[in-house]
Amino acid sequence: MSRHITLSCCLWAAVAVVASLCAPAAPGAGVDAGLVNSSFEAAPDAQGRVPGWEGNPGQLALVDVDHRGRRGPPAGEARPYGGKALAIAKGGAVSQTVPATAGRHYALTVLAHTRLIPEPEGDRFRSTGRLELTFLPSETKLRADMISPFGDSREFVDYFVGGQAPEGTQHVRVALSAPGSDVKVDDVQLVAHEDSYTHFALKRFCIDTAIVADGQPRTKIVLPESGAYDALGQRIAGHVRQLTGVDVPIVRDSAFDLCRDQRLDENLIALGHRSTNRVISDLYDLYYCILDLRYPGKGGSVVRSLHDPFGDGRNVLLVGASDDGGMKK
Repeated sequence: MSRHITLSCCLWAAVAVVASLCAPAAPGAGVDAGLVNSSFEAAPDAQGRVPGWEGNPGQLALVDVDHRGRRGPPAGEARPYGGKALAIAKGGAVSQTVPATAGRHYALTVLAHTRLIPEPEGDRFRSTGRLELTFLPSETKLRADMISPFGDSREFVDYFVGGQAPEGTQHVRVALSAPGSDVKVDDVQLVAHEDSYTHFALKRFCIDTAIVADGQPRTKIVLPESGAYDALGQRIAGHVRQLTGVDVPIVRDSAFDLCRDQRLDENLIALGHRSTNRVISDLYDLYYCILDLRYPGKGGSVVRSLHDPFGDGRNVLLVGASDDGGMKK
């Protein structure tokens, strides 16, 4: 009979950002405001116009993307990953106007791929993207800049703006623009709430990390391309083999680009720190873990579980240190 190894959160605390602890709005918490073609999957018409949106076709283009999408596909749409996004050229903009109700609170979110443009003064930056809500007919505007947290962003990031529709509101206009440089946008969502609270449901907790189950490996050991920690990786694989009779695959970090993919296809055991292992570096850049040359510090080491960072039910076990002395422990 095969052995089954599972690591539980009772052993190690998960590292996660606040945004990953929440799932999309719970049913009944808000009402979709009815944006048309909000994920830009509909093909342009003969004049190059994007269905549902107003804008200069010469400044707009649909492009293929392979990001996961924070909110997932609309109900009934088989689009777990990728699809289309709208590329807005510098100086371009798109907008869409839908009915709105005075007194309701409107929340606009969008996934965007942006970057920062340095100002001539040196240390100042201006954003390349902007999202805006305009309540009509009062022309009351709510605006937020879309600023990449990493300079030239390697992934799509969620941006938000929201507020209450003033008295007399009949419509609301959603506008996405690129005043500084080209911007890609996707998965636009406008939700109306009766109150000002943002309604979230806790996501499912994937607290167990299966290494071997039903006689099959359920994880991969990720080692740096440099060959560092190969001996330690082999020791871990050998110990699992001794306990279960199952060989856990060993792969190189160059096989992954988590900033681009925003998903895991299996559980991972990642060895090293952000400067030696690309998987850890990507998770670090996405604010899911802290494991670098300064933490846990000289001679220090950590073994920590990261639970379901991308909402696909898969975890990462971080086995790392700031230096070789820590890794030898």
